[in-house]
Amino acid sequence: MIFNYKVRTQAGVLKNGSFEASSREEAVLILQKQQLIITELSLQKLPFYKRELGSFNGVSKAEVVIFSRQLSFLFEAKIPLNDSLKILGEQITNHRFKRVIEDISYNVDAGMLFSKALVSHKGIFSDFYIALVRSGEMAGKLQDVLNYLANYQEREFNLISKIKSAITYPIFILIFFLIVITLMLTFVVPQLAAVFRDNNISLPAITTIVIAISDFLKKYYGYIITFIALFFVSFLLYKRTQSGQDLIDLMKLKIPFVKDIYRKFYLARIADTLSTMVVGGLPIIQAIQVTMDVVDNKVYREVLLDAEDKVKKGVTLSNALKKDKNIIPPLFCQMLTIGEISGKLDLTLKTIAEFYQKEINYTIDKLTVLIEPILTVFLGVFIGLFIFAIMSPMYSIIQTF
Repeated sequence: MIFNYKVRTQAGVLKNGSFEASSREEAVLILQKQQLIITELSLQKLPFYKRELGSFNGVSKAEVVIFSRQLSFLFEAKIPLNDSLKILGEQITNHRFKRVIEDISYNVDAGMLFSKALVSHKGIFSDFYIALVRSGEMAGKLQDVLNYLANYQEREFNLISKIKSAITYPIFILIFFLIVITLMLTFVVPQLAAVFRDNNISLPAITTIVIAISDFLKKYYGYIITFIALFFVSFLLYKRTQSGQDLIDLMKLKIPFVKDIYRKFYLARIADTLSTMVVGGLPIIQAIQVTMDVVDNKVYREVLLDAEDKVKKGVTLSNALKKDKNIIPPLFCQMLTIGEISGKLDLTLKTIAEFYQKEINYTIDKLTVLIEPILTVFLGVFIGLFIFAIMSPMYSIIQTF
């Protein structure tokens, strides 16, 4: 392993660099033997081609959930954070995750906040995770936050699994269908087209279109493959830019069917996070600021930023969020008003979060029921037209004999 370091000599001179060591303990001993005062020591991130393959040595979401749950249990048993991290680090079997926990444990031992120690490992711990840990530290309720995070990640994992299972079958069918149709257009249709031309058959319009598509694919397949590859690569590169991410955030809330799921997902996340912050004793302004870091969508971040400014001027949160009913529905604001009037904002926010989580499950179930029949009708019509386009001229040839 390669470690980056920043040290101070006995004369007070600052130095930095990197070197290789088998463990963090060995790295510390090497620097201490040189009578250097360590101010920072972190594991160097390797370039992608040197990193361990994720499928074998990566850290899964399930492992992070288990880590959060176990850390919460150790907190409940009144075991200090640094000792808890060392205990978990010793029992983790995933070598990569083990090194990550050891690195976090070392930084916490050195006096760094747990949330700051997590920042160096954003590939494993999300911004949402780090923001909530930071809020737990600020409110003095780290155990509750870790327990909440484990519950939240389990809900999110189950939700994503549900979405994947709902769309896996249709996607598989569509891909298989496209492969079969492409093979037919590339190899079968050109041979049939030659037969039709040899027999001077008058072709229906739909057959002419199918043959034209076949000729186009056969003639320009290289350009088509290149275009698709370039488009895919360009999309991935654009997605990494700020403007690309902003556009994707906007499209998530515009695409039919999908927009309802995303809107309810972000509303549930906002309510869930605000509830956790309020229960933790954070002022509403700080709660909104943390939620902005968590929401992970530009549109909703802007709504929350605007709400923060209004709340600072004395406007209630329910009124501050009344900006666009397509982004924050009236029901959300009405329920918030009830919570503010009753003095039970935290419970109201929790109820809102649970409401929208149930709505997400209902929407997914409804889409799952609709997708299969719609897909069946679409493929049936398409295949029927394709068969008609091929068989109609064939029937004419048979009649000539």
